[in-house]
Amino acid sequence: MKNNNGTVHPSKIKEMKKYLDDYMRIKGRALREKNTYFCVLHDEKRPSLKSYWLNNDPNTGVRKAKCFSCGASFDVYDLVAALEGVKGLKEQYYRLCEVLGENITTEEEREKEANKSKQKLTVDEVEEYLSKCNQMTGIPFWKERGITEKTILEYRLTYDENKRALVIPFGKEGYVQRYLQHSSYRYMKSSGLRDYFRSQNMNRKLPIILTEGEIDALSIIEAGYPNVISLGSIVNLINVYEGIVATTDLDVIIAVDLDTAGRKWMQDLINTCVTIGWRKPINLWDCIRQPIDTSCKDINDYLIKHRSILEECLDGLKELYGGSHEEIDG
Repeated sequence: MKNNNGTVHPSKIKEMKKYLDDYMRIKGRALREKNTYFCVLHDEKRPSLKSYWLNNDPNTGVRKAKCFSCGASFDVYDLVAALEGVKGLKEQYYRLCEVLGENITTEEEREKEANKSKQKLTVDEVEEYLSKCNQMTGIPFWKERGITEKTILEYRLTYDENKRALVIPFGKEGYVQRYLQHSSYRYMKSSGLRDYFRSQNMNRKLPIILTEGEIDALSIIEAGYPNVISLGSIVNLINVYEGIVATTDLDVIIAVDLDTAGRKWMQDLINTCVTIGWRKPINLWDCIRQPIDTSCKDINDYLIKHRSILEECLDGLKELYGGSHEEIDG
């Protein structure tokens, strides 16, 4: 190993964080599916470790990886510790220098790759695509999810017959497709879309509910609650929460999935709140007065199986916070 007695500037430490995928590729962990790996903490038959840019923004220069099986998250230094047993940030940095060597992708190449096929659709392109979808054909699929025609029409929910995908518009900014049958993935955002799906009108007095997926957010809306934002992915939980508590005084209610990953991220958020001094979130599942049906995996399951219980819970929150009909744009 190289001489590592010297100090390492923090900017160098951070710069190395962009090379997570390069490290995994060199260590022989890369798979055919891009940015997907077997978790380094446990054996698995199907890869569940996915890498992503922090905040979904390449400009942060930080790559992270999240295991959607065990809930663990990593940066490149965590992976060096897990795969090679190297301890200490400085030791890990010098080990990465050795492993990566000349194999590091140049910043220009990485930026080009990150921006490839990521040009955001224009308003006209979004409208053109949505006009080709068939809302009427999609209605039965949406109703299977507990979503009624009122919400379908209000949010322009539709259906792509060619891709067999439910389509959720993000206003005029783009859309997300929820594939009904696909072996590799379920969700796909339109090119360049980085926005979060949210309810169209929000009440000034009520807390904001954060859900994992867009259909969960639509389920909250369907059940009569006006303030909801979808994370798109559980990995966005802490970053979105930080943005809300930094800009509003509203309480935040978290409605993550009832699985190991959801519980892990909820606890991580609470720990972060304690460390930084943010106000703590409210767990929506703690607000449901009846015993939780553990056969349900998420909010949409609860809408389908226990609609009245979910509605009672949300009505109770509105009564508790004194929400009125005063609204602001979402």
